[in-house]
Amino acid sequence: MPSAPRPARPTRGSILAGAPARHLRAAVHPGANPLRRDIDRARGRGLLAAGFGLALSAGLATAAAFLTLHNDQAHALSESQRLHHVEATVLTPPQKARGSITGVASTGFQAEVAWTYPAGHSVTRAAPVTAQAAPGSTASIWVNRSGDLSAPPRGEADIVADSVLVGLGTLGILSVAGATLLGSQHRSLDRQADSLWQQGWARVEPLWSGRTRGASAEPC
Repeated sequence: MPSAPRPARPTRGSILAGAPARHLRAAVHPGANPLRRDIDRARGRGLLAAGFGLALSAGLATAAAFLTLHNDQAHALSESQRLHHVEATVLTPPQKARGSITGVASTGFQAEVAWTYPAGHSVTRAAPVTAQAAPGSTASIWVNRSGDLSAPPRGEADIVADSVLVGLGTLGILSVAGATLLGSQHRSLDRQADSLWQQGWARVEPLWSGRTRGASAEPC
């Protein structure tokens, strides 16, 4: 028995862009159209769930961003209270850094510098400086309470940027997961629709083509 191809179904893009309201009505008011199939209602429920999921993802991403911002700001405040900003005297011309100083952000250049902190405690050692630093000039450094060189507290711009990245990353991951689930549901529904179409055509095609009438007219 010849099989008829199922009429072309709308693409996912047209479903999402052109007829979301129709699918949502199918989910909210399943009895509004007696001709609507269970598969159509399932599509509507899937889109409705996707909409709620997207809104929930946006809320979770915003919460993650604000939580990161709050924690990083608290950590930066704690670091600023623990550390001290001092002006060190540059003793030698800057040289290209051959390695990094543990716990200190690198500027690409290092020089011997001297500073006094706490009071009466003098320290001389290599520290990151700018390429324009000259012997006798000063370099801004951060030290801990013992006077040891330390990395500066994080700036507000870095904290905000990290928070935004966390929020966008969270939204992206949740959105991809939701889109994957929605796509999986649509593919499953498409397979069911194809199967139902072939089953229906198998029942209708003999009547539509007249093969049943021809068979009944043949002599016994």
